[in-house]
Amino acid sequence: KLRKPLEQMAIPTACLWHTSSLFGDYVITANDQFKFKLWDGKTFQLRRTVLAPCSSGPILQMSILPQVHGSTEYLVYRTERKVVGLSALPLDGNPYRTMGMIAHPGKLTDMTCSHDGQFILTAGGADLTVNLWAVDLIPMRARESLGKTGIDPFAALIEGGKNGAVFEEMIDFFYYAQLRSQGEESTGAHQIAGTIPISAIPDLMRAVGFYPTDWEIADMKRELEADFRQQNGGTYITF
Repeated sequence: KLRKPLEQMAIPTACLWHTSSLFGDYVITANDQFKFKLWDGKTFQLRRTVLAPCSSGPILQMSILPQVHGSTEYLVYRTERKVVGLSALPLDGNPYRTMGMIAHPGKLTDMTCSHDGQFILTAGGADLTVNLWAVDLIPMRARESLGKTGIDPFAALIEGGKNGAVFEEMIDFFYYAQLRSQGEESTGAHQIAGTIPISAIPDLMRAVGFYPTDWEIADMKRELEADFRQQNGGTYITF
């Protein structure tokens, strides 16, 4: 049997097997640091780490909503207290592609979906109540359409947004990383191609104040190499 440690410091809180056209067979895990992680179902190598919903505590249970609502698949989740919600697949960390609502006044003990995807059932704790929720994806799709695409939804999570000092510093560091990768003391003309080698990512993380462990650096490199393998052989990334 294949056994693999999932986290170095975070604690896994939920796990789900899923099959998609994008990743094939893969495993979704959630942890207590509000992250989703996607693992290859055959090799169990990490494929992607994205932001999970940050409402009312870590996610404790996940399920796939039966697909009768169109082409987009949705993941249903619950936290330990109060909140049940939806996240659009594939998971990408975009806050506009997820939502949550208060389902019970206190603890949630279980959750399931109807076979036709029309309803979600939640079980409370001290309230001794089972609630039946009708699934209406129109508000969810409206929220997705209102959210911007590309880097904009993620830039909005940074202090000051795209016009803030932090984002401007990130751009400066990215340009410097391009020059540094071509040799700081070079007397020839530098080429600003809009890409940097994946090996420069740890230094960029440290420049913006995040000091990853060797474990986290290895995970980041594997994810990026897999994402950019078809574009440039998995050696360079764009901003």
